[in-house]
Amino acid sequence: MSAAEISTRLRKCLSACANAFDSLYSLHDGVVASVFRTYPRNRKQDEVEVKINTLNGFYQTRIWDVGRVARHIVRLDMDRLLPRGDLTAVDLIRKGHGMAAKGRKESDLYSFATKYCHWHQESLYPMYDRYVSIALRRIARRIPWQNGRRVSDEELGDILFLVQTINALKVELSLAWPGFKRIDQALWALGTVLDDRRTADREVRRAVDSQLTRVLNG
Repeated sequence: MSAAEISTRLRKCLSACANAFDSLYSLHDGVVASVFRTYPRNRKQDEVEVKINTLNGFYQTRIWDVGRVARHIVRLDMDRLLPRGDLTAVDLIRKGHGMAAKGRKESDLYSFATKYCHWHQESLYPMYDRYVSIALRRIARRIPWQNGRRVSDEELGDILFLVQTINALKVELSLAWPGFKRIDQALWALGTVLDDRRTADREVRRAVDSQLTRVLNG
């Protein structure tokens, strides 16, 4: 299958994946959005804790010391950084919080930080998790949108690189989706199938071209 054919199939596939995500998780997204609209600021610990617990519940972000992380966020200048899409907000949240398992170094809260920032400014911050990473890395092996180079999970762990990579993919595939919400949903859904088609949601499996899956996983 040529790179051009892969790109055409992938564009259709991502659109179908985004639609499947909507049908499965629109209620879920509505609840999270409502919480973040209710508590848009980040100066009161109890309000920040509500948002952390919401993300924990829906995304399993594994923030087991909610109070510690909430105090950390309150100390930061999030209400200045988030409205303008300052990417340093992600790095400030992910480190310096002091949450660590006994005998281990501080946890890297990158995935959580991207989600926390995203739900404050959906058009300015993409969300990262293992399924988004899987999708982007498999796509990069098959179409030349990154000048033919492979993309590593370590690179995607840099928020600026993640933003640039997703934006470049949207251009390559002519996806006229504003911001990051739609592309995030599509990449996540595709990543679940590429990771293990047997455990992905049935509706998402139906949205993914099986031949394309074999090519991306090849």
